[in-house]
Amino acid sequence: MAKTIKGRVQHPAYTAAALKAKNPVLLKGEIVYESDTTLHKVGDGVTPWNALAYARGGDLRAESRPNRSTRTPPAVS
Repeated sequence: MAKTIKGRVQHPAYTAAALKAKNPVLLKGEIVYESDTTLHKVGDGVTPWNALAYARGGDLRAESRPNRSTRTPPAVS
């Protein structure tokens, strides 16, 4: 008989300004979201946050929203 394993994963979410200031190097495959822009990046283990490209994909908060991942994030003052 097959067993179903249920689990949950929660990815970190920080503001764009906080991530820009800290400029962390994400682990390979680590996903971090900008809570104010809803954009995300996936780490490669060597590239700092500010040099990583935004990942492609839709707004993961609601599937009914249009794909906004290619938009330019707001400028941080």
